Amino acid sequence: PEYLGPEHSVNLVNDGGKLFAEYGGNLREVVVATSKDIIQTGFDGIADAGVYVVGTGATGVTEAFACLGLGYGISTAACAMVFKLPEAGYTPPSTVKDTAVDVIKSEEKEVEDSLQHNGITSHNVCTDVATRTPQFGLMYAAFGLAATGAYGFLSCGKLMLNETFGNLDVVTPAFSTAFVVGMSAANLTGRIGFTTLSDLLAQKVGGDPFYGRKLTYSLMFGLSAPAYLAITYSVHQGVGSDSVLPLVIFTGSVF
Repeated sequence: PEYLGPEHSVNLVNDGGKLFAEYGGNLREVVVATSKDIIQTGFDGIADAGVYVVGTGATGVTEAFACLGLGYGISTAACAMVFKLPEAGYTPPSTVKDTAVDVIKSEEKEVEDSLQHNGITSHNVCTDVATRTPQFGLMYAAFGLAATGAYGFLSCGKLMLNETFGNLDVVTPAFSTAFVVGMSAANLTGRIGFTTLSDLLAQKVGGDPFYGRKLTYSLMFGLSAPAYLAITYSVHQGVGSDSVLPLVIFTGSVF
């Protein structure tokens, strides 16, 4: 952003709680960055404390998200191209052959083709029916509420960390950056870990995927409520405190 100079050298005008200064022959809104602000934002040594013009400079957010979106789109398209239907006659290892034979004999030819090419499971439910069940509404609400909180922390977790625990010596710009990276890593690990856990649990209960999914969802949603309560507790306890325990609770609960 455009730097106008130290605070004492700039004529500031307070209008309705906002600061203005002359810039380019006009009054422009400005902000005053203190030395502490510069340190907390990670610009110590490359930026000076003083007055900066609002709306100037660039954060690089647009360019960064454009690159991320392009990379994500390419990787998703590449993954979609490798998906294939199972070979004709393929039967999942957990399928009882006698049951499959009885179904083929009792149903029409199209069911036989489906069994050979689509790998229908014994728990298949039509989407028209599934979307009208109470379970679908409950799961939709649970995922919506969980995602709202999770993505809220991803967007403002660093700000919450600095404002709540900024008085601790351990909370440095490097620590705050590592915290954001850790949240992203935990998000990715959960996507891979919980799906793997679901398959492992399914194997433990006889290979039926239904019970693996049920146990995994119970674990996911069962941990969410205590984690959110612990975050709330740590924020209230951490403001103005010199103890690192609330910080440990906060970071552990977020991850």
